[in-house]
Amino acid sequence: MCSTDLSGLHATAPVVGRVECPECGRDDNPASASVCLDCDAPLEAGGLKCAGCGMVNAAGLSACSNCGDDFGTAPAEQVTAQHLGLELADGTAMVLVPSGTPYPTEWLRVDDLVVRGARDGLVRFHVWEGPHERSAQRNEFCGGFVHQRKDGIQGDVPLALQVRLDADRTVELKYRIGSDDWQGGRLRRSMVSAASGRKANELHTRYTDFLRTWGHEITAAERDALTEVVVDLAALSRGERMGRSLDGLLESARDTLELCTGARAAGARATVAAQGGHGLLPSSLLEDLRKASEAVKDARGAMDVDAMRTATERADQLWTALDPTVRNAILTIRFAEQDAYPSSLRKEVLEARGALRAAVERSDQAAQDTHLVHLVRLGEQGHDQFAEVSTPSPTGSVLPSRR
Repeated sequence: MCSTDLSGLHATAPVVGRVECPECGRDDNPASASVCLDCDAPLEAGGLKCAGCGMVNAAGLSACSNCGDDFGTAPAEQVTAQHLGLELADGTAMVLVPSGTPYPTEWLRVDDLVVRGARDGLVRFHVWEGPHERSAQRNEFCGGFVHQRKDGIQGDVPLALQVRLDADRTVELKYRIGSDDWQGGRLRRSMVSAASGRKANELHTRYTDFLRTWGHEITAAERDALTEVVVDLAALSRGERMGRSLDGLLESARDTLELCTGARAAGARATVAAQGGHGLLPSSLLEDLRKASEAVKDARGAMDVDAMRTATERADQLWTALDPTVRNAILTIRFAEQDAYPSSLRKEVLEARGALRAAVERSDQAAQDTHLVHLVRLGEQGHDQFAEVSTPSPTGSVLPSRR
């Protein structure tokens, strides 16, 4: 048993917090009281008590008003987890908002950008999120949109760009190309997966390139249907919610573009064979090719998907069944007639065409075979030159570049 004498010890009386009534002045109301003990006037509830100095602070403070100790109640600061970058024409990403940046942000200026030679005035803005600056597409796709300048863009034109990140991580862009007016775009963050966003952006680019390249050949019905899909893909790229299945939308968009591309090509080949195969192909086959070409044209005119698919398959069957030498010779002649070859090669092809027609008129099969083989060889020589003429120019739509 302890024998220590405790008689000389005295406990310190606890300090009781008091609150003064703002109405009657009573100053000994307990700190825990919600109304005055005399007049029942409501008393202002106090804030947090500081663990360091014991000060009872006013409500709403996140740090002690006496000693400055942090209560740890301030809301957590929102910062970007990774870089937000703009894809450039060389495939790299220019950082717009560095990782660790608190948001919402003020408008941030981005310097040293230009737009280089967009023949059709189409400028694509693609924003990606991630650490990879040397390859934009290794990052997660955030969104994108396309700006069209009616007069096109010649040479290097300065691009003034500003970016801001909202509280909900919506990316806002303000930009001015040359001396044009300021324009803007909003890329909303959504629940769309990075893979779906990337596919939507890729398809949108393919659609705009197809419309730009073949716009003079497609029918009004095709243009209307394709434009509707472009609008949906653009909205999806901007992060807007869609009222239908994303997988269904992307699959339908891909199928529609492939069908229109295939129908245009199949119809063109059937027409070329029907017109250029006289004397080289049986009359019945020429008539089948003509009918197949007309069927594709009619289906495209109404944008009848089922009819387009059936007619395209029929035209392709007829084309692939042709003798390869005759088929390639007919194409070589048509390319020369369209000035797709350099002048010297074009002249040689047209001379061979004349010799072939003469052999057909005199029913000289041996001479026909010789001239057909010669035309095929000329076509092989002109393949690279034709590709330079026929391949759509990449300057139709462009990404920004560093100055």
